[in-house]
Amino acid sequence: MPRTAEDIVARAVAEQRKGRAWRAKEILRGAIAGGRLEPPILEAYGRLLDALGDRVEAGKYLFLSGARAVEHAEAIGLFMQRHSKGGGKQLLSQLPAVVRRLDFTELPIAVQQELRALGVSPNQPWKPSGARSNGAGLSGRVVLALVLVVLLFVLVALALGFWTMGSWVWTLIRGQH
Repeated sequence: MPRTAEDIVARAVAEQRKGRAWRAKEILRGAIAGGRLEPPILEAYGRLLDALGDRVEAGKYLFLSGARAVEHAEAIGLFMQRHSKGGGKQLLSQLPAVVRRLDFTELPIAVQQELRALGVSPNQPWKPSGARSNGAGLSGRVVLALVLVVLLFVLVALALGFWTMGSWVWTLIRGQH
């Protein structure tokens, strides 16, 4: 049975209380990566990151949660200051891919309002130009590595082929004398 957002947050809080912040972080990050983007999970992850001293990253998740508590203002402000200088498009590029796959209307109202204020239209593409639509493509480095492996395989096959043919010719020549 799938866990509720409250169950996930409770597990993470219990781990943090046991002094295992790393485990709490794994639980929350894993839930988010798995598409669990409920505000309580995002807020709990932001609070945890803030407690660990990662204020800017904390601000990202607190911003995405839609929670606008006074104690979140500084972290959200740091995130916004750092990543919205280029407008809404730059800010969007900083959001996790799993969030960018959402429909604009699936975001908390507070997030929608702040994105609109930065010039983000609900109809504009979420991804910066050139980004893959589903995240399923290969990066340039992976493609280059694959091409190099195939090229190396072909060169080795050619070298073995020439060596084998040379061996046959040599055997034929030696056999005639």
